[in-house]
Amino acid sequence: MPDNVSERLFTIVWRNDPDLAVEAGHLPPVLWEDLSPRHRDETVLAAEALIAELDDQGDVPERQAARYHADCTRSLVKWRGIDMLNHMTGPAARLSWAAASWPWAADPNAEMYVERLREFPAFCDAVVRQSEHWDTPGSRPVLDGFIAQVDAIMRTPATTALPGGATPREVADGVSSGLLALRSLAVKALTSARPGSPLAQVPDGPERYADAIHRGTSLPMSAARVESLGHTVLSRTQERYERLLQSHSAGFELLPSAASYLERMREIHARLVAALPAVSSKLPRMACEVTAMPEANATVGPPAYYGPSSQHNGRAGSLYVNMAEPVTVRDWDVLPLAMHEGVPGHHLQLALLDENQSLPDTVRLLSVNAFTEGWAVYSETLAPVLGLELTAADEFGLLTHQRWRAARLVVDVGLHVHGWSVDTAVTFMVEQTGLDRVALRREVIRYLAWPGQALGYMVGAEAVSSWVAAQRARGVPLATAHADLLQRGSIPLSVLAAHGQD
Repeated sequence: MPDNVSERLFTIVWRNDPDLAVEAGHLPPVLWEDLSPRHRDETVLAAEALIAELDDQGDVPERQAARYHADCTRSLVKWRGIDMLNHMTGPAARLSWAAASWPWAADPNAEMYVERLREFPAFCDAVVRQSEHWDTPGSRPVLDGFIAQVDAIMRTPATTALPGGATPREVADGVSSGLLALRSLAVKALTSARPGSPLAQVPDGPERYADAIHRGTSLPMSAARVESLGHTVLSRTQERYERLLQSHSAGFELLPSAASYLERMREIHARLVAALPAVSSKLPRMACEVTAMPEANATVGPPAYYGPSSQHNGRAGSLYVNMAEPVTVRDWDVLPLAMHEGVPGHHLQLALLDENQSLPDTVRLLSVNAFTEGWAVYSETLAPVLGLELTAADEFGLLTHQRWRAARLVVDVGLHVHGWSVDTAVTFMVEQTGLDRVALRREVIRYLAWPGQALGYMVGAEAVSSWVAAQRARGVPLATAHADLLQRGSIPLSVLAAHGQD
């Protein structure tokens, strides 16, 4: 792909989401994105022009990946509005993650980091100004989650502190004032917010959700097809799930404390790391550390998540464990969470990607949601390959987490197309998985905040499993097939399907 095309793509993507540059180990090209209508219109036109140009260049994986990312940015910028006030990808979440992910090797004196914090109040002012033009109401549970996250950051000012030192007082005060302005905006928005997903009620909701499906799956899937796949996976696993459930081999008591959860995660992660050579013939150089999740993320966040390593910046990968009390996980949750967020899931894939300098930047530095999450869900099925001795409870946990990802497909469509309430969605997921109701309520609110993102997990796992099966049918050893897949870069599922036999 011509250098100018690649440069234009990164300009479009990183200028409109500078945190993606930070996550890839680069300094952001702008401190905060431009929220003005003029910039929005210019970005949409630039993305559409690049997409048309890439369409004329043929069906090459790198170009198809570039087209996908240009289209994602186009749709995100086009529909940007009150959805910015969410606890998953909103300004508060980005602040909470910034210090842990910042490329300190390129900014050793923290000058740019401090300047970014210094400019945060101006960015918040821009959000408030643009809110006058938002034409879609918010979702009440999402706004509540955002407010709770801001409150958590205000309680823990160290969230944005410099490593090994304090943030300058005037900068910290500015961050606080910006957060309070956003909090006030969210409180005001609650007066007109909907109890569920606005997309199920507004005229352009179907178009917005169609874009969200494509961002989440990288495939041209309809909502009906997504929902059907969810029911199909639940049906084919139902008999085994009921058999394990009726055996009473899996207890439903929550782990007694956050400390016990962290200890259990570290124990299992160490076992998985030792067994990893059986999964892939190529392993990452950077390690993955199990550590406590920042409080601002733990307050409204998932049981665990992964923070990418960066070889260039000397940053290990992080398997973040939610230490909020009371704990919402059971003992049989920990193995699938460890496999998904650590190895052989996100760390194996993303660390290899970060360390593979031979790949074009388009498929190395820009992540495709369905490919990344699809591999991680697929990796949860590799316990036999790892030689793990599984108890019936372990088997129940692994199967339950597969069903959780299938139930997401039904629930995401239910929320954003059929107008399901939060309680309806939570009840459906409890019935299908037996996971903790409190944890599942957080999950459902996450789906409200981030339409389409949760679809990539099971859709991607099905695609990865099919691709690996095709390689095995050709006689390729499993560890070799996995290494080959992970060395291709982060590619759309449409590309993976088209090149399944090469």
